[in-house]
Amino acid sequence: MSQNDNCPSCGVRRPPDAPASLCPACLLRQGLAGSARPSVTVSGVPASSQASTGRFVPPSPAELAQRFPQLEILELLGQGGMGAVYKARQPHLDRLVAIKILPPEAGADPAFAERFAREARALARLSHPGIVTIHDFGQTGDLYYLIMEYVDGRDLRALIHDHKLEPREALQIIPQVCDALQYAHEQAIVHRDIKPENVLIDRKGRVKIADFGLAKMLQTGTHAGRLTGTHQVMGTWRYMAPEQLDKPLEVDHRADIYSLGVVFYELLTGELPIGRFAVPSQKVKLDSRLDHVVLKALESEPDRRYQHVSEVRSEIESIETTPGQKSEPTTQSEAANTPPAAAKNFGSFFGLANAALGGNREALAQLKHVLTWIMGSISGVLFFAWIFGLIPGNVGLFLWVATGCLTWGVDNEFLGTEPEETDPRLQAAMSIGDAKSREAALGPIILESAENGNGAVTVKALAALEPGLHRDQIAAEAAMKLAEHGDSASALTVAQMIADQGIKDNALACIAAK
Repeated sequence: MSQNDNCPSCGVRRPPDAPASLCPACLLRQGLAGSARPSVTVSGVPASSQASTGRFVPPSPAELAQRFPQLEILELLGQGGMGAVYKARQPHLDRLVAIKILPPEAGADPAFAERFAREARALARLSHPGIVTIHDFGQTGDLYYLIMEYVDGRDLRALIHDHKLEPREALQIIPQVCDALQYAHEQAIVHRDIKPENVLIDRKGRVKIADFGLAKMLQTGTHAGRLTGTHQVMGTWRYMAPEQLDKPLEVDHRADIYSLGVVFYELLTGELPIGRFAVPSQKVKLDSRLDHVVLKALESEPDRRYQHVSEVRSEIESIETTPGQKSEPTTQSEAANTPPAAAKNFGSFFGLANAALGGNREALAQLKHVLTWIMGSISGVLFFAWIFGLIPGNVGLFLWVATGCLTWGVDNEFLGTEPEETDPRLQAAMSIGDAKSREAALGPIILESAENGNGAVTVKALAALEPGLHRDQIAAEAAMKLAEHGDSASALTVAQMIADQGIKDNALACIAAK
């Protein structure tokens, strides 16, 4: 076994096709540490710029100034998976600029120079107030660079870190991002890496998107290019559309719409939409119609998302200009212990009873039957007492009629056994015209309502879904949740809505077992 077969970091035998000559374990460690790149020597930069860990460390401003004698290099602003950014000054124009140097190993790809020049020219043609302008680009030694507009402000990540943004602030930022993205998409430019770090806010509150197209530059080519691409997936995969992970070279502008949805959700809630996440209106007080906007942008299938980012802006503007109902945020424990329809009809005895019984429809029905029997018995006693003169005439007649009306009211649910459901999220979801989008919005509501024992909402929401296997599967899960909650009547009603006989039989068997 030759020495070249060993990993230079840990010395263990490495696979023959291992990228950057590192074994998989060392490559993973470097990725988790914040850099998946091997050691790269930059000619003209002193050895002090190479970290002991082997990863590239950007040159100091003084070291970089040797490459750009026409500029005054002022400071290193930051570094990340796509290189490093410096603040500089152009003396002859008396203006500040930003210099981005790309990861040096990108130049190891023989095709990178041509691709870089082609993409940079396309980016330089972008002229929009919401996009960072490219002034110049080129290569100095083995460093590729972009000279860009300097934005005096902060990126969105820093704002999120400092304080949780209010929904109104998010609604000021996202439409500006939409404008910039729509313009770029019309020029056939896809960003591919929309995330808070690439959304800049200047001191006047204006939004500027940075790093357009750089992900495409760095995600193709030989090992070095693919390694950088791997780092990007590790660093920002939570903002990437599913198709970017599966087929990164075949994505279109709809991948940006998905990433925008992730950023929008994060701005509204302070969290990322990972796994089975709650809709924004459950996290913060905002117009529940925004849930649909976020969920549609986050559709896993590109064809089910918004097809143009301008549609996102239009829908947000429509929501802002028309009155809506704001939701109150709830915790998971509150959602589990407070039935959504409880006590909405406080003028009704049964509205209060519904709240007291935790929305358990079986217990409520039993209470109704008991009260009906009691009221009926009292009415019968009063009738005979009046007939035999045990109660004075008019008083006896009045009491008998009154108890008879109460008995009828109880028996016919006149007093509101089932308070009317006016959940704004349900109303908003049911008003969606597109069947697929309506299905995506109603699914979480159905399961959440079933888990809370709210059979009325579950049945109503299920009825709004298009018949098919997906509805049958949701109905089966909802029926079991209702049965676990003790609402067997609603569980049976939901199970009867299942068209597939096999799924229905399984659901009924599970309900019977409960």
